[in-house]
Amino acid sequence: MKFTIPLGKHNLYRMMRNQWKVARKRPVLKTNAERVLQANNLELVDANEFVASPKKTFDFSSIVGLAPRPLPKDENHPLFKEQPCFFYRDHSVLLEGLPQALALTNTVQLEADILPPRIQKLVDQVQLPNQDELVQRCIKTTCLYDAEQKKLPVRKDPERPAWNFPRDFGITESRKNRMLCSRLVHLCSLASSEISRQRHVLHDAPLCASLLWDSDPVMLEVRADMCLVSDKPLNPLVEPAEAEGLEVPELTVSHPLISLEEDNFYELKDVFPLQPDSKFSQVQTVIVHHNLTEVKNLFD
Repeated sequence: MKFTIPLGKHNLYRMMRNQWKVARKRPVLKTNAERVLQANNLELVDANEFVASPKKTFDFSSIVGLAPRPLPKDENHPLFKEQPCFFYRDHSVLLEGLPQALALTNTVQLEADILPPRIQKLVDQVQLPNQDELVQRCIKTTCLYDAEQKKLPVRKDPERPAWNFPRDFGITESRKNRMLCSRLVHLCSLASSEISRQRHVLHDAPLCASLLWDSDPVMLEVRADMCLVSDKPLNPLVEPAEAEGLEVPELTVSHPLISLEEDNFYELKDVFPLQPDSKFSQVQTVIVHHNLTEVKNLFD
């Protein structure tokens, strides 16, 4: 390399750094002032007693809007109970799937992948012109033509856990589900103008219900991504006498509460997004999105 004028210049940064290493620890030089004062019988007083400023303490309780500190989760906590409670939330996964859900909620599935005859008759009566093309347009508009570009979750390959995929950008799952359901529900309302007058649509409505399963408390805390409420309840699909003869599926190997979370700090309560005296207080349809980014297995 040719030795030029810029290379021959002093590096001020390196010189200051070296000077700081040398001069940052300077020894305190001892003087004879103390010995001379003592020889003249003069009283010596430490100057730090008068110079040092007292430490000021600030009262944080005077701040408006400061949240109180959370109480420690121990036996003295007001929500602590010796008997644990089993929670089912949006991110929970049932080990047995649908049979476990039916056994937990005491529900019976009439026919798999088939609508009840009463609803099937209504579907055949209400038809929109070019409804298949309209549904395809809703799907394409939501999943292909949306201009949202956000970071998507990191992809993982179980066979290659150490492999890093390039970061993906696109439409998030929550936006896809919400826009698709909103468009399809709006498409259904076009079949009859009276439907939109008799119902309201709630988004992200919190629902909470408490129940007992063999003396074990269970809390169902879910989020209704889209909830259709009306002023009149829906007619039952089957007669009560016919429903009494159906048997609830039994789990022979596992227990209905096997994959639910346990917690000793809880309060049994029921939460509904509307007041009892509201005009539209009857729930007709609840749409729940299956978002893979939120669902997780408790045993992973």
